[in-house]
Amino acid sequence: MSDIIPNPILIDPEMKEIVDSFLVETKEILEKLDFDLLELEKRPDDSELLNQIFRSFHTIKGTSGFLGLDKLPNITHECEDLLNKLRKKEVKLYLGLMDGIILGFDTIKALLKKIEVDKNEDFDINKAAKVLESLKHDIETGNYLIENKDKLKKIKKTNQKKS
Repeated sequence: MSDIIPNPILIDPEMKEIVDSFLVETKEILEKLDFDLLELEKRPDDSELLNQIFRSFHTIKGTSGFLGLDKLPNITHECEDLLNKLRKKEVKLYLGLMDGIILGFDTIKALLKKIEVDKNEDFDINKAAKVLESLKHDIETGNYLIENKDKLKKIKKTNQKKS
């Protein structure tokens, strides 16, 4: 166990059953998400799958927030925002976006393990949060690349401006 003080809710005997249920259910959701995210890479236009993935992240965010956690709902919210942009068709899934969602997913899994073992959120989510926020900003500003030909067009446009 770490030297960090446990979150009072996570060690409250009256909350034990709720916390245990949260851990079990969240692990089940993450197990399913692991499969669903792989499927999303194969079927990026499957709106039903995308909605299912979004709801999974939304559920984790909501239940972790209910327990008074801070980092888990925050990082989950960042993933949820990106998934919502996909759902609204503001962006098509591209490699960098998928990598960011997987980074968020992996961070959520590691953070959940920390919560389960040490009963606290003493886990650095900053790298993942910055990546996810950057992806969101890039989408909102149109500063992202979907295909190599788009990248080439952007490079050409930049080079023309320099001339």
